[in-house]
Amino acid sequence: MKRTIKALIVTICFLGLCLVGAGCTSAHSQFLEACRAVSACAPVLSAPVTVDLICDHSAGSTCNRESLTTNVDVVLTHIGDHPGSLVRLWSQGRTVDDTVLVGTREVPPLKNGSRKARHGAAIRFVQEARPFLLKASEPMFGDAAFHTSPIAETISRVALSSSRPGQNRVIVIITDGREFSPTLGDFECKVIPDKTVFRHQLDKHRLLMANTLANTHVVFANVTIGPIENGRCAATLERAATIQDLWQSSLAEASAASVTFTTGDITAVDLPRLAGKGDGE
Repeated sequence: MKRTIKALIVTICFLGLCLVGAGCTSAHSQFLEACRAVSACAPVLSAPVTVDLICDHSAGSTCNRESLTTNVDVVLTHIGDHPGSLVRLWSQGRTVDDTVLVGTREVPPLKNGSRKARHGAAIRFVQEARPFLLKASEPMFGDAAFHTSPIAETISRVALSSSRPGQNRVIVIITDGREFSPTLGDFECKVIPDKTVFRHQLDKHRLLMANTLANTHVVFANVTIGPIENGRCAATLERAATIQDLWQSSLAEASAASVTFTTGDITAVDLPRLAGKGDGE
């Protein structure tokens, strides 16, 4: 009853704005803002999104308990406000076959569209999903670290996993960015191939092909210039920049909507279009 009265009052105000010359188009925006402010109208829901979070926990890489926890928190906080969204946690293995999905959580639909209900639902989702995903991640850090890091293969594997038609998608990989695999070579110490040679290698193994990453944003998180395992060679700024350029061009050729690199944990800025709005504004 109270909500109905509030809606009636705001509607009268909207009509008044039209009559006094504010213009109904301009007044419509003011009407929606005022209506939602008093919880008389349900807020416009943000568009759902699928976030695939990959942990590269190979020896010397940057995915560890601390960095994974922080990135999980950021992802859950933002998709919690997007009913219908999905987060999937992946463990990057020694090979593509060893790369596995370790946990999935979906943001439930809202039964009540009020701002208060939406906020409460988001909090409950984070409180339930956080311990579930972190517990599921524990086996990644229990075994002895392995050296191989098949980054291109893993991104291709995750990109080819099922997704919902039309839903925006973000792949976040916590990694140092240094590919190390029998398929594509050693980005840590050996000569890094130029873009043409690397593209040929990818094509030969059917990796990161055109449209593989269509409608997908890719974020490389925690990409730092740390020391190479066992001091096998020196890490340099030049090598790091070359590796980043190689990923940038290769993922763009695979039709990625965007490619972002961050030296720290991801932030809201690094999760493109997660705050997309639904119809009605």
